[in-house]
Parts: sequence; structure tokens; C-alpha cells
Amino acid sequence: MTDLHQPKIYSVYHLNLAFSSIEEDERLAVIKRCYDPLLDIAESAAPIGIELTGYSLQAIKALKPDWISRCKSLIKLGRVEIIASGYAQIIAPLVDPMVTHKNLELGQEIYQRILGIQPKIALVNEQSYSPGIVPIYRCAGFEALMMDWADPASYHDDWSPQYRLRPQTLVGEDNQTISVLWSDAMGFQKFQRYAHGEVSLDEYSEYLTRMLSNGAQALPLYTSDAEVFDYRPGRFDTEANLPRSFAEWQRIHLLLKAIAVIPSIDMVLPSAALREIGSQQLRLETAQQPIPVKKQKKYNVLRWGATGRDDLKLNTLCWRILEYAKAHGVRDKAFWFDFLELFASDYRTHITEKRWKKLAEKFKRFHIPLNHTMPLRLLAAKGQQTFLSLVDIHIAIENSPMYQVARKGRFLTFRYNDCFLVLNLNRGLAVQAFGFGDAPLSSLDMGEAIVGTIGHGYYDDIAMGADFYTGHLVYEPVAGPKITDLINVENSVEFALLGDKIQCRFCFESAVGPITKHLVFSGKNQTLEIEYEFDHKFPLHGSLHIGFMTINPEFFDMNSLYYEAKNGGQKAERHYIKANKKQTATVKTINHSASVSRLVSATTGLGLTDGTLVISDGHHKAEMIMKRSDCAGIGMIDCKPIDDTFFMRSFTSLRETDETSRRPALAVLDDYDNPVFKYTLSIS
Repeated sequence: MTDLHQPKIYSVYHLNLAFSSIEEDERLAVIKRCYDPLLDIAESAAPIGIELTGYSLQAIKALKPDWISRCKSLIKLGRVEIIASGYAQIIAPLVDPMVTHKNLELGQEIYQRILGIQPKIALVNEQSYSPGIVPIYRCAGFEALMMDWADPASYHDDWSPQYRLRPQTLVGEDNQTISVLWSDAMGFQKFQRYAHGEVSLDEYSEYLTRMLSNGAQALPLYTSDAEVFDYRPGRFDTEANLPRSFAEWQRIHLLLKAIAVIPSIDMVLPSAALREIGSQQLRLETAQQPIPVKKQKKYNVLRWGATGRDDLKLNTLCWRILEYAKAHGVRDKAFWFDFLELFASDYRTHITEKRWKKLAEKFKRFHIPLNHTMPLRLLAAKGQQTFLSLVDIHIAIENSPMYQVARKGRFLTFRYNDCFLVLNLNRGLAVQAFGFGDAPLSSLDMGEAIVGTIGHGYYDDIAMGADFYTGHLVYEPVAGPKITDLINVENSVEFALLGDKIQCRFCFESAVGPITKHLVFSGKNQTLEIEYEFDHKFPLHGSLHIGFMTINPEFFDMNSLYYEAKNGGQKAERHYIKANKKQTATVKTINHSASVSRLVSATTGLGLTDGTLVISDGHHKAEMIMKRSDCAGIGMIDCKPIDDTFFMRSFTSLRETDETSRRPALAVLDDYDNPVFKYTLSIS
């Protein structure tokens, strides 16, 4: 029986037999070396939490059914509590809410079938959180989430350190709330160092004493992987050497037994720690970090969205499968089990060659046509349109009642009623201005443009002494000079009239081969479609950004300006660029693409799970739309205060780098079309 007035210590061990760097034929060894000793600890040292997916639970049952029997007995004895994950380890802010709902539903079904329970606490997969996932977990019957303290806290200077000392309450989408039981990156890393023999028992005891002396009422002792003790998953060269004799679980066993007999401390199951819940209601997300993740900043949502062997193509193909399933009403469980496994995070990090090769077999299970996209470059051929030169397009438009065209120096202007589009012929048809009313023809005056180019010299700050374009491409290879499409195209651009639309295209040679850029302008719909055709097999190695929207700082009211996007929820998550709407409030500095280190090229991003990123002040709106089944890119925002004004733009990342980034040695996805680098800019 626990004392309600004593600090409570809990631990949760993460079990994952789908671990990216563990081969399937190693799974039984992992169970014997890591999972069996874990039950020994629960039996004779301390009560523990065990978090695992339904997939892992099924795999354990198939390989070592007696582990399941022991675990069930320990659950009945109150020595083990199961923390849910779902059927697979899926990054909820990167997927459709239907996927997260199915993942939790099928996970609960398996926990019930194999263990006879349905957990009430869930660990947020990879600690990747957004407010939109709260209602989904609540709907699935969960009463609390486990989430890392460190990353969200680093973005909340207004938080008291006291919030860390006990569970609190999260506020999610539609102000729905759910309890949060903290995991703690610093704590579990210190625990690992002790277990690996890098920290002595005295040093660890000193750390634990300090944490308790700070007033902790519910302290997470350990909340991470079980596979790192007496086994090494083999992800990093920096992993501690595996001792010749398996002694790490013994060290853990002795530590927990020693803590358990301290009269002033209660070692409890995670649910018991929830009784210490505090009174604070917290929002974990911020404009600077819309999707909090675990540990240091090198672990961010881009890890599963834009790096790995080929996250972009893998995610895009998954979205194509989901699109087909929604359209054709696929409802059978076999489909969902296969699909959820394919969307699991493990294929996007340190996946082995052998398991990567099996991906092709997994895709073939669906018998779904995945090469269904219709690029813009085919539209003209389909309509049997004739492409025209720069001179001839003037003649053609003069005979058209819909559009007007004008040329002044490097600027080419198309007008449809009140809507104008100005393209820069010297900069690869970058958007100089896109808006309503009078079209500006100056690099220092955006006039009534909603989005466009902010020219060199617009800002006095020398740090902003550059041109900031809209509708261009930037590829920064890991080794090599930057590649853009900001070139003179006056003598190479072609045009075509496609009904009530105007198409432009040009091709240029780059260090990665020829690139063709296509634009389709619809003045009637106030949209500009842009597509890039690469003659290059993906993925490129470096940072690849498209979909730029640079907004006119003179056109928007910065006191009410915000960006919004869906990150796995039913509704878009809105973030204002000011902390409040007062005239004296400061614009926030937001830089999602800021590099973390030489190895990790960006800090965070947006899931864009309906493909849309919006910048608006409530009166005017700029919108970038990238269909997920075309290209599942990650959204980014760059914003900063400059004197009495501000700078703000958005873009989409198709590729970033971290320690998981590598070219696929096996071309297992080559049977399927690459992502189509196509998006639409819309203004209103």
C-alpha cells in the first residue's frame, strides 16, 4: 500500500520487436536477453510499467508464449502495468486522424485478446505530439498520455520548473484535456549510464537525491528502451560496449531493490503516480515547436518525414494507399494490419538492408495501383496544346478575352480581371507579385501583392540583405554548391493557353541533371500551380525545399497574423506570430529550418496532414496546397521581427539530413512512381 504523502517513483520500459536496426532472426535473443530479465525485476525488485505495440505483443506470443503467461500473472499481482502504444509505432502528427484512430483501436483489441486488459495510459509514439491527437486518444478510451518533459519545456520560458515534479493536464484540440504523466529524457539517459557502468552507484544516487530534494512528487526513474540493456540495437558507433557477461540487468535489479526498501519513497505503477496530478493545464505546442518530440533537438519530426533512406517516397506511397482505401471503402482488418505496419516509424530510421528489401513484398500485398498521378507536364499533350514563345504568347493573349499580358524589363505580368501575377524572367519565373489591384513592378515595392518577392535593400538590416522569392526551388547538397532555379529563362520559356489557364515551362541543366519547371496560372481561381520534373532518382542527399510563399509585410496586419496547418488532427492548429495582439507585443522569431548541428539540417516542421499550409490575418490569406498522395512534404515557417516590421515566409521540405539519412542500397521502391513535386499557391 502506498503512502499518499511520499514521493512516488515509476518506471516504464519500451519494448519494440520492430526496432529498426534489429533483424527478425534476432528477436528471440532480444526477448531472452531483455524482456525475460524485465519480468524478473517486476517479480522480485519493483513494480514496473511495460509499453509495447500490439505488433510486438503478437511477435512475443509467437516466439515465446511463456513470456505472455508470466506477464499476465504479474499484471494480476499488481507488479506490471501495460502502457499502450497502438498496433504499430506510428507518428500521429504525420498521418491522417483515421490512421491514428485505427492504430489505437486495433492495439486495444490485441491487448485485450492476448493479455485480457485494455490500458488506460498510452505513451505518445516517439513522443511526437500535437494537440490534434488528444481527442483521438480520448475517443479510444485513454485517460492519460505519457509525454517527454524536456523538449516542450525548452520552448516554454513561462513554465515553472515545479510543473515537472508531478503529472499535469494537457489541453488539446477543441480544448479537450487529458492527464499527462511525464517521461524524462535526462532521467532515463542517466539511468542508462548507470546500467552501462558509465556512472557509479554513488553518482546515480546523488542525482536521484537531488531530484527528490527538488520536491518531486512523481518521478520517472526510467522511460525508454529495454533493448539497450545486455543487448545493443546497433544504431550508433557511440553505443556503449556490450559487456562480456550480461550484467546490466543485474545492476538495474540491484538498484531497484535498493530504492524499493527506502521508507521515504514509494515505488509504484505508473497509474499510481497519476494520483499526484497537479492543477496546471498546459499546451505543449508553440509556434516555434508545433510538434514537440523527445530528447534533444536532433530528434524532431523530420526524422520520420524527410530523412531516413527515403521517407518522402515511403510516406507518399502510404498516402496513396490510404487515398485508395478511402475511395473504395476498404474495411477488413487484414488491410489495416498490413497498412499500419507499413506506416510504422521503424522503416524511417535505421532500418536494416534485409528488412528494407522486404518492403517491396509488403507493398505488393495491397494490389493497389500506386502510379496514378497526372503531372502538369502531361496536360498540354493531353489537350493537344501548342507551346508558344514569349513573343507569340502576347499575340495569343491579345486575341483572348480573358487575360491581359504586359512586359516591363525582366517582369512579365498576367492579369485576369482584378487578379494579377508578375513573374521574373531573370529568376526562373519566380513570383515577383501575386495579388489584387495594381501590379507592382519594383523589387522594393510589393504594392497590393499578397505574396511575392521582397527585394534586396527592402530591409535596412544587413542580415536581411538578400532577395526573398516566392515559387522557387532550393537544393543544398551535403557536399556541393547550392542549386536553385533562379536563372534567366527569357530565351527558353514556353507558354500555352489551356482554356482559361496559362501554362509556362522551361528546362535547365543542373548538377543533378535536367530539371523542368511548369507553372499553370488560373486568374479565375486565383491559383498558381507549380511542378518540378527531376530526371534524377530520389532521394537527393541534402536539404530540398520548394513551395515558398513570402508574404507582403505591408499587406498583412501583424497583430492578428497567424499560420495554421493540420498535424494529425481533425482541425488545423493555429499559431499567431505575436504572443498577443497588442501593438507593443513582439513578433516571435520562428525558424523551423534552422540547423541543429552539422549533421542535423533542420529543427522541426509541420505535418500538413491535409496538405495545406495557411498564412492569414483573418482578412487576407495565402495558401500552399500539396496533395499528400502527390508528395508528402513537411511544412516550415520562417519568421522574425525587423525594426517596426517583420519578415515571414513558408515553404515545404522534401528532404533533410540527420544520422538516419542514407541512399538506399536496394532500389525496392523503384517499381512505383516517385513523388510528384507539385503544389498550388492560392490567394484570397
